[in-house]
Amino acid sequence: MQLFFAHNCHNRPKLLRRTIEIEKSFFPDAKHYTSLTTDGGIDPSLFSDTVVIPTVGVGHQLGCSNCFYSSISKICEEHDDGIIIFTHDDVSIYDINLVKRNMQFLEDKASFLIRRPHPYGGEFYYQIDFAYLRISRVKEFFSPFSNEKLKSMDGHTDANGWDSTEVFAARIFKQIKDGIVIDETMYGQGMEGRLQFLRGIFGFHHENFGITGWTE
Repeated sequence: MQLFFAHNCHNRPKLLRRTIEIEKSFFPDAKHYTSLTTDGGIDPSLFSDTVVIPTVGVGHQLGCSNCFYSSISKICEEHDDGIIIFTHDDVSIYDINLVKRNMQFLEDKASFLIRRPHPYGGEFYYQIDFAYLRISRVKEFFSPFSNEKLKSMDGHTDANGWDSTEVFAARIFKQIKDGIVIDETMYGQGMEGRLQFLRGIFGFHHENFGITGWTE
């Protein structure tokens, strides 16, 4: 089954480049989509080996929401099936065996695999620093692309009724059947515990985990 990597980036092109090269070392036949914020100042030619999607987003948080939606929407418009792995520019493969196991799980039975920090954030709070998605099972919720699904501002409810990035994601994913949401029960053990959870369950490492908006 075809594998697609989707990424968002605001102002960390070197890190995104490294993340992509790690993916290529494990999955040389995968296709890559990079959604870049229009205000981040990144030269699109740095990612000429990927499908580049300029996306409206002032700042990294708004860019995260909109780039997440635009990159997945673009892949779903162009392909009927396959597996998408979405990650932030600072989230890279840590355990290839776990990644392959999770991919197989999507091939067999699930529409998506994502995590929710528990109890922080509540039921409508899904982390999207990474996500696994099966195109054929999520396609109708991301395609065709709609500007109405883009956030217009960071933080609390905006003109389209969206809240934070995490709530933005939950509103979409809660409509999709047969998705797997794994509660991050190690939340109470601090950032190191959460990072161990991410590595040990999903197979990814998050650079500078817990530090928002850092620059390279």
